[in-house]
Amino acid sequence: MMRFLRWFLPLIFVTGLAHAQTGFLMRDDCTTLTGVAYNTICQNTGSSGSLTQGSLYTYTGVDWDSFTTGVTITLQQAYDAGEIIEADCATPVKVAKPGDTTTYWKICHDATDGLVIIPVIAGVENAANRRVKLSDTFDWCILDNDDTCIFKLTEAGVFSGSAIKKTIEVVPFDFTTDVSTGDGKFYFRVPTTIDGYSLSGVQVNVITAGTTNSTTVGIDRCAATTSGNACSGTVTDMLATVFSVDTGENSSSDAATPGALSATAANLIVTAGQIVRVNVDSVSTTAPKGLIVTMDFTAP
Repeated sequence: MMRFLRWFLPLIFVTGLAHAQTGFLMRDDCTTLTGVAYNTICQNTGSSGSLTQGSLYTYTGVDWDSFTTGVTITLQQAYDAGEIIEADCATPVKVAKPGDTTTYWKICHDATDGLVIIPVIAGVENAANRRVKLSDTFDWCILDNDDTCIFKLTEAGVFSGSAIKKTIEVVPFDFTTDVSTGDGKFYFRVPTTIDGYSLSGVQVNVITAGTTNSTTVGIDRCAATTSGNACSGTVTDMLATVFSVDTGENSSSDAATPGALSATAANLIVTAGQIVRVNVDSVSTTAPKGLIVTMDFTAP
């Protein structure tokens, strides 16, 4: 009997060791272990299973929880450790003041937009006036509520955007001079400061109102030429409808027939060195005095 016990008891002990997988273990796939809840810790050394290679796990009695689950680190800690924080816009990184869960910066990477930074104010994304985007082409954009880039700073340092406008105001006729018809009542050379900009608004004013019939103004873009008349080359009409100052009025802003820009976007773009000319197509029977033409140009 004693001889039997001497043989059987070691077998029980060895068998018990084979199944009591507690303590710290290393396995190619930790899920193959028969763990004991909160007594088995395993470093997953392989990549073939469902767990992350190199990560440390504890067995909960149901599944394997990573030791990093629920752990919060600061951006500084991640930076100091040389870590890359991966986050798409479905599961963004949130940067907030400690204890504030409703106001924070949401940072993520979008496949189309690149790096996106969105502030969340009191739980609401405030995309209307505080959203910033850094695209993969290294352009900084401030977006409006429709995701239109209204201010853009390119990698080359060029500042542009649909909200950037520059205005050129010309006076084809002095304030006490009768307005008369004809092409080229005023010319100006497109400066480099609006190179690539588009005509986006026109306002026509007279100082003394004319009477009977309207005074109408057109605007042309002339391709740069090296000799002869400045508009002897290709001339492009930048308007679809001329801007009118009606009888007895001082401004085109309330004309019965509103002026309109060309519907062809390319016709509105100006290039440095081109000539823009102002034409007076018609004049009231009693001519108005003085003419001011204001043109807004918007950055691309």
